[in-house]
Amino acid sequence: MIKRQKCILVVLFLLSLSTTMLSQTIYDGKLIVKESGIFNYKLVLNIDSNKKTVSGYSITDEKGKEETKTLVKGTFQPNKKKINISEYEIVSTKAKASDVVFCFIEAELEMKMVENDSALVGKFTGRLFPKKDICGTGGVFVKQPARKKIKKPKVPTQLPKEKIATPAKEEKIEAKSFDIVTSNTVLTWSSDSALVEIWDQGNQDADSVSIFFDGKLLVSNLKLTDTKVKYKVPISKTSEHMVSILAENEGKYTPNTAAMILHDGNKKYQLLCESKINEMKTIKIKR
Repeated sequence: MIKRQKCILVVLFLLSLSTTMLSQTIYDGKLIVKESGIFNYKLVLNIDSNKKTVSGYSITDEKGKEETKTLVKGTFQPNKKKINISEYEIVSTKAKASDVVFCFIEAELEMKMVENDSALVGKFTGRLFPKKDICGTGGVFVKQPARKKIKKPKVPTQLPKEKIATPAKEEKIEAKSFDIVTSNTVLTWSSDSALVEIWDQGNQDADSVSIFFDGKLLVSNLKLTDTKVKYKVPISKTSEHMVSILAENEGKYTPNTAAMILHDGNKKYQLLCESKINEMKTIKIKR
């Protein structure tokens, strides 16, 4: 009887060890395919910190007409905070074989913190099965669902007697001067670079965005104010480029509103992105 109890205790102990080494994490976000568009993308990963392996599945176009679930395997590099994944087998799909070509994703993703949430960010290469021909490139941006924030108690503060000077606000551009960004927004370009300016043109209501260029993350969770933030990106003659804006929230007033000016030498394009939370708007640039 004692021997049996010891045996059961050992088995339970080993099971507890195995569960601590393997953790399942759900990431949800976007697949940014260069020259093709933006797709909803989910990763459900089992990360084994002992064996340094990754397994699980991906879902592309979740709840869409071409929703596809694909098995994923890979490796985990805890020291570098990186995950390598490869899609290798389709489990289920709503797409008709005659209407779509299946492109399996291979990606190296970096583990980052976006505010208080864990995110995976990186570039991918898509390959046809089984010939391994490249069928697409771009970026991956997925993160864990937002956690509920604990409200901190307000601490009363004494107002200063003297007024503190505030920086002068930049002059607002009339709303009618902006073009609304849609899925058909394409800009014809002349110069070899683009200067991107982005800010909150309307009410300062804590709108936040993440900005991508050709699938690569430029900045995560940028809080928009009335002060323009600037980024310069290269524009080549050989390929189409994409500037993508992901709405991280809707601020106090819906929708998330990001004003942009894209400078092509002396020429400029004034654009407005109006987005719901987790919606991504993309501007295509062709030279």
